[in-house]
Amino acid sequence: MQTIIIVLNNNLTLDQASKVYKITKIVFQNTKSVLEDGLHLIASLASLINENFKLFLDDFWNYLAHVFSQQKEDISLFKAAMLAMSDVAQACSLDYLKYLQPTVKMLLDCLNQDFDRKIKIQVFDCFGMLVLGVKENLT
Repeated sequence: MQTIIIVLNNNLTLDQASKVYKITKIVFQNTKSVLEDGLHLIASLASLINENFKLFLDDFWNYLAHVFSQQKEDISLFKAAMLAMSDVAQACSLDYLKYLQPTVKMLLDCLNQDFDRKIKIQVFDCFGMLVLGVKENLT
């Protein structure tokens, strides 16, 4: 599915993007978990539809917050969530500002965890990507 979205690139309509998001959400609900592939798919979707991803931002934030609350249980999923968070922040820019403070808090909490150095470097990378995503709107 992610490959299909990348191939569609500029030909992806907002209606198609909405369907892809809804299907991914249904998969999350049916499996009763957030899946790494689903996060990668949504990150790709956000990168393609840019500011239009704001339509899904509030809903998607709940999935990110859930993964961050369970960060130690699945490191691979946690890494995918950080990447998705960065892509969504860059896509939504101004609309992501309302989530900037809780995002920073979640990332700072991660730095206080007993993660190995590689994970902490990825957390810092996520900080950088967030700043790049919302930089024009920071005052």
